[in-house]
Amino acid sequence: MKPVKSTNVLLTIAIFTVGILFLNSCKSYYIPIDSFKQQFTITDSSQLKSVILGGGALLYTEKYLTKDIDSFDCIDKKGRHHSLRMSPKLEVAISYQKGKKARKAYFYLDRTYVGKDSVTGYRSRFFGLPKSIPLQNLKQVKVQNGHKNFYYLNP
Repeated sequence: MKPVKSTNVLLTIAIFTVGILFLNSCKSYYIPIDSFKQQFTITDSSQLKSVILGGGALLYTEKYLTKDIDSFDCIDKKGRHHSLRMSPKLEVAISYQKGKKARKAYFYLDRTYVGKDSVTGYRSRFFGLPKSIPLQNLKQVKVQNGHKNFYYLNP
């Protein structure tokens, strides 16, 4: 019996991994910046609702305030309009300019708020790490399903 070469095993694992990633790739949607400002601006607390989040790897629960919207408008990469249902699984990648460098920040969409002069989002469900970005620096807002096991416990 011939011994199995480690390079063949590694190559097989690499091909399998790339195949799985390709099959599970997320569809991305874009929210034009003016539309993002209009849909996600918070002017007072009457625009917020309390939600209880459940799920995650450790059956985590958390109570927090989120924008009181059931769905939001966006477009796909072909320019077709869509209305997506708000979900704690949705993540947003915000591209922005900081000085001469292009940057990207990742937040949970239901924990992202537009204020008077900045957008603030939370990068973690566990550590409460808000980050603010000046609105004039925004370049692109991209949304996708993060495929994390989070769900709302209250309707």
